[in-house]
Amino acid sequence: MLRQADDLEWAAPSFGSPKKNDKHVVRHPFPTPSIQETICTMSKFTFCKTLDMNMGYWSIPICPESQRICTIILPWGKFSYTHLPMGLAPSPNVYQEVMSLLIIDLGEVKVYFDDILVLGFDSFKDHLLTLQEVFTHI
Repeated sequence: MLRQADDLEWAAPSFGSPKKNDKHVVRHPFPTPSIQETICTMSKFTFCKTLDMNMGYWSIPICPESQRICTIILPWGKFSYTHLPMGLAPSPNVYQEVMSLLIIDLGEVKVYFDDILVLGFDSFKDHLLTLQEVFTHI
């Protein structure tokens, strides 16, 4: 999601390049789940559903100040991202944190960036109820 931003004082070419001034994106690392630990918690499940949050990054708006430094130049002018773009250094951390907080109270659900794993250990009906909770949370 882009908005035209010809009024901004600087922008990066669409392939990206480091800035020579003090403007930069600050990363706030968030722990990435360990695949090995996730696999260990998956033992003895009866049902499993995976969900791919296609274009999920685009669902997270970024603040106006961040939009100012997330500006790119295209042949048609300058454009600022209004939502979290893929490829920006902090994007995976931001997305992982948002998704983890959304499902924090759902023990049978694991999130790894834009992939959601919904495990079922009891009946199929219970698994469907868990899926319904996931859809309600996200």
